[in-house]
Amino acid sequence: ASETADASTFKRILDLDPSLIDCQDQNGYTPLLVAAMSGNTSAIKMLLERGAQINHIDKDKHSAVHWAVVCGQLDALILLLQKGA
Repeated sequence: ASETADASTFKRILDLDPSLIDCQDQNGYTPLLVAAMSGNTSAIKMLLERGAQINHIDKDKHSAVHWAVVCGQLDALILLLQKGA
């Protein structure tokens, strides 16, 4: 949902289950990493406002900043850096 969902749907999901904020898949990807990969800045903002771990690294030691750079998501990169990543 952090990749493609509209902001209201994503907010509803997080409201229903706040533990999803830092959940990880088999690769160690969190919603923040996925949002950074796709450039979903509204999801990034929402996750950070709710306490997502901004410097989480996946199983290959890659952060949200790494993924924003690799995926060419300049707006996501700027936002992450402004928020202290």
